[in-house]
Amino acid sequence: MDYIYLLRHMLATLAFRTQHAIRGAPEHYPEFKAGKNVWTPLRILNHMTEIAFTTNEIYLGRDASKTELLPWEEVVDQFHAALHELDNSLLEADPPAANRILQLFQGPWLDMMTHVGQLMTLRRLAGSPVETEPYYRSNIRVGQVGPEQPLETV
Repeated sequence: MDYIYLLRHMLATLAFRTQHAIRGAPEHYPEFKAGKNVWTPLRILNHMTEIAFTTNEIYLGRDASKTELLPWEEVVDQFHAALHELDNSLLEADPPAANRILQLFQGPWLDMMTHVGQLMTLRRLAGSPVETEPYYRSNIRVGQVGPEQPLETV
């Protein structure tokens, strides 16, 4: 298995876990405030979207631009669009040097995974905990980075 396949699997896993954290959330969840200076789920997902777009630009050797803050429904769509662009770049573009891949992995990719954990915690604090999932048996497929994640095990 090559590292591009592994990175694409990680993106599919990120899409799956993000949907697990946000699907079926109550209406108040995007703006839920857990405390002073704690980002709302809306702010976190906007940040994750910016990270995904920025990572793609860095991967392609281009300068990244800041994205604008979007409302919940739009940012969910934009997040998955950003993952789709990044997945396509991994599939089609010439890979950068190995050290650049490691930097992207240890920085933005793992940062996004950390934020998924925050979304899950905020979901519980907002009074709507998510059912546990045996992630190692999840139905995750490389290239499947859209919002239509099959939240089931295989």
